[in-house]
Amino acid sequence: MLSTQQCDELTKLGCYNSQDVVRDLCNICTSLANKLIIQATAVSHLYKEANIRLAQDIDSYVASRINAVLDDVRNEKQKNIPSKVRAELVRTAMVKGGYEKIVEGKSDEKLLSFARPGLTAEVNTLADQMLPLNARVVNYLNKAIKPSICDQTYDAIVSHPEINQRHLQQERYMAVLDILNIARQQAEDWLEEGRE
Repeated sequence: MLSTQQCDELTKLGCYNSQDVVRDLCNICTSLANKLIIQATAVSHLYKEANIRLAQDIDSYVASRINAVLDDVRNEKQKNIPSKVRAELVRTAMVKGGYEKIVEGKSDEKLLSFARPGLTAEVNTLADQMLPLNARVVNYLNKAIKPSICDQTYDAIVSHPEINQRHLQQERYMAVLDILNIARQQAEDWLEEGRE
């Protein structure tokens, strides 16, 4: 689950049961994914509301994660990526990842201004309620560990056949991690070409 470096870092921050914490976090995400899938596919009073919420998450999740990766690249390289270029990097990575339907017709500004998806917010809320951790540990988890767990949770939800058919209508699309790798590589390539 965790690398030795991550375990050591969490121990330094006062978290001495890091593997248990991450396992609990994964369980929280699995339960949330199962709940959302059931609500969005079962015939119940929650069906419409759940699908509206999923549509909003699918509309924003991948783009918001790509923007976070582009921030990381900018900070690592200490070089600016202009807004127009950022928007094109987001658009290209999403199209390559199979999300043409999501980016279609969206302005550059829209591709750069996604609010934090509800999925991420709900994971954070549940984790805060169920995992008694100090602020430094929470900050580290939010930065280094939670994003990849949320990515896998999102992938599990949208790969459900009924949800995919309703919201993505795409037989082939990439996992979030693969799309983020494309975006990172594209951004690094752009910066290495000496552009600023």
